[in-house]
Amino acid sequence: MKSLVKLLLVSLGLLFAAACQTTSPNPIDGIVDLQEIEVEILAVKPEKDGNTLVVRDDSGNTYNAVISIPNLGPESDFDFDHLKVGNRMIVTGETWSLAGDPQLTIRDAKAV
Repeated sequence: MKSLVKLLLVSLGLLFAAACQTTSPNPIDGIVDLQEIEVEILAVKPEKDGNTLVVRDDSGNTYNAVISIPNLGPESDFDFDHLKVGNRMIVTGETWSLAGDPQLTIRDAKAV
């Protein structure tokens, strides 16, 4: 009888511990890889030190992208005036997923 009570208490403890775990509302699903892709700019939102973009590659994949001075680095000569809807550019960066939405952190960019 004592072993049954112990088993029941351990089971309830594990159930309680699992139920109390919190999950992030925006889990990062992981970095896919570093790649170079040609994209078309669909939307531009100016930010403090860069821009948030919505871009689409030639395969039809759409990404929420960040292009910023810190991510490009001090040696970059990218002209941020090129960031207009409809313009195309070749970008290199990490693709990843945030809550299932494709993301792109741009590390290098060239106007096309």
